[in-house]
Amino acid sequence: MNTNDNPLNIPPAILALADVTASEKLLLSLYAAEPDARNYRALEVLGVGLSGLKKIKHRLISKGLLRITANGYKVLVEGLTPAPKEAGGHLVSKSDAIEKEHKVAVRKVKSLDQNLQVHGKR
Repeated sequence: MNTNDNPLNIPPAILALADVTASEKLLLSLYAAEPDARNYRALEVLGVGLSGLKKIKHRLISKGLLRITANGYKVLVEGLTPAPKEAGGHLVSKSDAIEKEHKVAVRKVKSLDQNLQVHGKR
């Protein structure tokens, strides 16, 4: 697969991930090489539709392997080494990769009575 006529290399740290599909590994590799890659680039590399791309991104974010930043995406895979400057990329320290495992968002759940009161049913 080519991105900008350059072959997309999958780093060993991403290849070693056990609970990640091949398409998820490709997307992680793309964002590791080009953190500011646009959706059309990801669609071209993966060969899926927009809804498929959104599902893959959501799975990676929920697994804690991908984080949205102001300039694109940050890949959070332990042992990922920086790519050459012209190719982009970044280094994820071991502590940064471990930190993502222990953070869980707590969801506030309303009772049925509260929902009925809000919507004027009671």
